[in-house]
Amino acid sequence: MRTLRNFPRNFMKEEPLPTANGGDSYARVFYCASKPISFPCPRFAISKSHASPRTDLIIRNITISGTYDTSAKLCIPPHGCKKTNLQVGTHGLVFDKRYWDATIDPSEYSYVEAAVTAGYSILTYDRLGTGLSEKPDAYMVVQAPLELDILRGLTEMARSGELLQHAKSANQSAHSTTNLGDTSVASWGLTYARESDPALFGDRRSGYMVEGTVSALQFGFFSSQTNTTSGIGGFDPKVLDPAFSIRQTITTSEVVSGSALNLGPSPNYKGPVQFMLAQYDHLVCDDDCNGAYNATLVNGIFPKAKDVDFFIQNGTGHALTLHRKANLGYKATFDWLNKNGR
Repeated sequence: MRTLRNFPRNFMKEEPLPTANGGDSYARVFYCASKPISFPCPRFAISKSHASPRTDLIIRNITISGTYDTSAKLCIPPHGCKKTNLQVGTHGLVFDKRYWDATIDPSEYSYVEAAVTAGYSILTYDRLGTGLSEKPDAYMVVQAPLELDILRGLTEMARSGELLQHAKSANQSAHSTTNLGDTSVASWGLTYARESDPALFGDRRSGYMVEGTVSALQFGFFSSQTNTTSGIGGFDPKVLDPAFSIRQTITTSEVVSGSALNLGPSPNYKGPVQFMLAQYDHLVCDDDCNGAYNATLVNGIFPKAKDVDFFIQNGTGHALTLHRKANLGYKATFDWLNKNGR
C-alpha cells in the first residue's frame, strides 16, 4: 500500500517505494508535483484532413489559436536527481498519465516507480482532451500535430527547470511514447463517451469516444499468450477492472490526423533510439510482432543515431505496462540508457 501525505510545495507528495531486492529492510521515498500548465497556441496551422461536426470528411487548412491547460506530474528520486536524464512519458490513445503509474502492484507495473528507483526523474502528463487536461473541441482543436507541439513545449519547460526547481539538473531528456498513429477504430470497440458513461465523461462534447466495455479494452490492448521460451506472458485478470477505470477518451480528429506523426527523416539527430514492441500486439502487429521492425528503414530515418535498438517485450499485448513482468521491459530500457551514458 502506498501512503500519501502533503509536502509543503506545489502539491508535492511523499510515497514509500519498495526496496530494490523486494525486502523490507528499509524504505525509500520519492516526490511528485502535480500542477496544471497553460500552453498558448497562437495561430497554430494544421494542414491535414479532419472530421467535421457533420459525417463527411473535409480536407483543408485550419488555424488553431488559444491557450490550453495540460495536467502534468513530475516525480524525482530522493535527495534530487541521480541521473542527468529527465524522462518524459507520453501515454497513447484510450488512457491518461495514470497508464505510467499503476496503483495495483506498483513494483511490477508502475513505470514511474521503476524509473525513480533507477534514479531518473520522470514527467508524465495528460494529453489534451484526456484526464485532468482541458477538453476543447474534438474536431477543430484536439489533433495530433497540436499535441506534438505541446510535448515539445513541456520538454523545453522541464529541461529549463521551469516546472520544478528540482529538475534543473536534468540536462538531457528521454522520451517514452506509446503508439499514437493511425489504427483501425473499428477494432477498438469505441462508443460516444458522454453516452457511454455520463458520470465519468459528462464533460465531453461531440467527437469524444471511449472504450465502451471491459471486453473491448481487453480485445485490443491485452494478450493472454505466453512466450514459450521465457514462460513470460499474459495478464493478471485483476488488472482489467483498474485498467478500465482509468480509460480515457480519444477524438475523431486524433484518429484522422494520427498519420501526421509518422516518422520522417531526422538526419541531424545523433542520440540513441530504442523501439520497444509488445510481442503479441493486436493493434500494431495483428498479434505477432516478432521480426516486425525494419532496421534498414529505421537506419534511414536516423542515419546518425548513436545507437538504434529494437526490443520485443515477451508475452505482452499493446498495453505494455499492464502485463505480467512489465518491469522486465523497464529494466531493458534502463540498461540501454545506461549503456548510452544516459
